[in-house]
Amino acid sequence: MADSKKPESDPNTPWWSDEAPEDAPLPEGYPSRPDGKKVDELRQQLNSERAARTTINNEGQNSKFGSQRSRQAHDIGTYTLIPMIMLAGPIVGYGLGWAMEKQWGGAPWTTTIGLLMGVGAAFRQIFILLANKAKADKRNSKR
Repeated sequence: MADSKKPESDPNTPWWSDEAPEDAPLPEGYPSRPDGKKVDELRQQLNSERAARTTINNEGQNSKFGSQRSRQAHDIGTYTLIPMIMLAGPIVGYGLGWAMEKQWGGAPWTTTIGLLMGVGAAFRQIFILLANKAKADKRNSKR
C-alpha cells in the first residue's frame, strides 16, 4: 500500500533554501515572505513594460540616444566636460609637483614637471573622450 503523505522536510534545512517549507519560521527581525501570486503579477507587468519599451526603442523613438534632443543633451554634457578636464589636470599636476617639492625639494622643477604632466594628462583624457564620442556617433549613425 502506497503512503500518500507528503515527505517531511529536513529540520536542518535553512529557512532561505527552496526546499524549506512555506510556513518555516523566519529569524527575528526579518520581514514576512512575499505573496507568490503578487510577485508573479509584478513580474508579468514588468515583462510587458519591458516589451513595450523595446518596441518603442526599435522604432527609434524614446531610446537613450535615439532622439535628436537626447543626443544634443549628451553632446552638451560631453563638451561641458572638456573645460573641466583642462582645469583639473594642470591643478592636480601642479599640486602633486608642489607636494613633491615640499617633501624632497628641487624647486622649481618639480612643480613645473608636475604642471606639464597635468596638462599632458588633460589632453590625453580629452583625446580619449572625443575618440569615444566619435565611435558612438558613428555607431548611432548606422542605425
